[in-house]
Formats: sequence, structure tokens, C-alpha cells
Amino acid sequence: IERVSVEASDDLDHWRPVTTATIASLQRSDSRVEQRQVPLSSAKARYLRITLKKSRSAVVFTKVSAVLSAGSAEPARERLALAVSPVPGKPGEYLFDISGSMPVDRIKVQLPDKNSLVKGVVFSRSKESDPWVRRQEGIIYRIDSGDGELLSPELTIPASGDRYWSLKISEAGGGAGT
Repeated sequence: IERVSVEASDDLDHWRPVTTATIASLQRSDSRVEQRQVPLSSAKARYLRITLKKSRSAVVFTKVSAVLSAGSAEPARERLALAVSPVPGKPGEYLFDISGSMPVDRIKVQLPDKNSLVKGVVFSRSKESDPWVRRQEGIIYRIDSGDGELLSPELTIPASGDRYWSLKISEAGGGAGT
């Protein structure tokens, strides 16, 4: 895990800060966490410079690639923060109700404890009597590097207007904490 800063210049003499980010490549057993992209949003400059903030390891960049934006920004999204309810007698299972039918295509899971990494599966259904439909599974993490947190990205799911949602977290390795 390394913290990097990106600066921009048009003349190689005068640099201005653009962003800071955490990059990482971690592996334990069959789980892998990688964060190799640094979003630059609207940085416009002739030159970009990447520097390691406080290198504690021997990170060596072998290649840097830029992905140019096509100019089309994502549409604005409404976000809804929900508390989850643990399912009594079922460790690692949580329920949440979005109180109606609204389009959902991403879910961001915020783990309560730092330095957590779990496997999770998201399910949904329209009515309480309907069977659960598996929507997505993935690795969910919250890792403290000392210089900042590395958080798992949103889980992208096929768009659904379902009201009831469930998250099942594997209890292997300790689960998601409290």
C-alpha cells in the first residue's frame, strides 16, 4: 500500500497539486485487493508527475497508462444511506429496506472496522414473499495504510427496482465485526 500524489505542469518548472490517492496490490490466500487507478477528473496539463508520499517499501513503477475520457460524464446519482439490520440467529446476514421501488444499480458497503476484508453476496426481491435473487458478489474491504484508507469500490449490479435487499457476509476470517 502506497500513498501517491499527482502534480501537473505546463512548463516542467511550476507544479500544481492535482490529487492524492492510495494504490495497492495485496493478496492473502485466494483473496486479492488491487487499487491501481488514480482518477484525475478534470486535470488539464501538458505534464503529470507522480510521486510516492512516504515510501516504506520498494515500489517501482514499470508502466503508467492514461485512460482519456470521452467527455461524457456519468449522470448525477441520488444516494441513499441505509442502516442495516442483522438477521437474528444468522451471523453475517443483514437486511435493508429502501422503502419503495427505486432504481438501484450500485451498492456501497461500509465496513464498521478498519483492516477488514470479507466476501459478500447481495440479494434483492420486490416483495417480502418473493424468493431472493442473487445480484452480485465481491470482496469488500476497509484497509488502513497509516496514510489513508483503502476502501472497496461500489458493487455494480444489474439495475433493479426491488425494495428489499440482503447482504450475506462470509464469516470465514472473522466476518464484518460489530
